[in-house]
Amino acid sequence: MAVTAITAIGQHEILVLGGAEVEQWRESHRMPVPGAEHTRLFKRKQWDGTWAPGQWCRMRGEQYELRCWCKQARRCPRRSG
Repeated sequence: MAVTAITAIGQHEILVLGGAEVEQWRESHRMPVPGAEHTRLFKRKQWDGTWAPGQWCRMRGEQYELRCWCKQARRCPRRSG
């Protein structure tokens, strides 16, 4: 995954910046959620019943942003300054 920057945006969150490889990595790790077909969102066609790493991934300018939650705060990059 070609990452250009990792920034701490909170005590437990990070923002990963990079090229299209960031979004491709996220999509390649998408998996079905067991029992999703029984949820209201799935039945209303508001959710496809899958889970992918990170809270969201979007394109901003020429690079992708992937926002992630760190389970263990000590593993998150510390904010400098």
